[in-house]
Amino acid sequence: FRKRLCHQARRCPRSRFCAFAHARPELLVPHFLEQEEAKPTEEFIAYRFKTQWCPIGGPHDWENCVYAHTYRDWRRVPVLGYTSHPCPRWTNSVTSGSPEVAYFERCPHGMACPLAHGAKEQLYHPQF
Repeated sequence: FRKRLCHQARRCPRSRFCAFAHARPELLVPHFLEQEEAKPTEEFIAYRFKTQWCPIGGPHDWENCVYAHTYRDWRRVPVLGYTSHPCPRWTNSVTSGSPEVAYFERCPHGMACPLAHGAKEQLYHPQF
């Protein structure tokens, strides 16, 4: 409920009964400021880019979106303390495993792993 923006917004026939948010203040999930989305700074890219799930409803340009859309697109916030070095267990699970494998099944350390899980965590790490 109210986790994504309604792609119909002002034209929505469900109005206040719609399960989607019609404006940013109605969103009940973390989201970035419009300024951060429109003109992300280098600091934003290093520390926040792809760290939250996309609340934008309807079709849009996923490649240029600052939000994550899949687990391969999402990354942990760097302040958790992981390095930019790749996790071998994560790499093996991605290259040889099913794409349907859950996040916590890819690496036994899960969120606490001190190594990067995937390309996004490597490429956008502040120390890379």
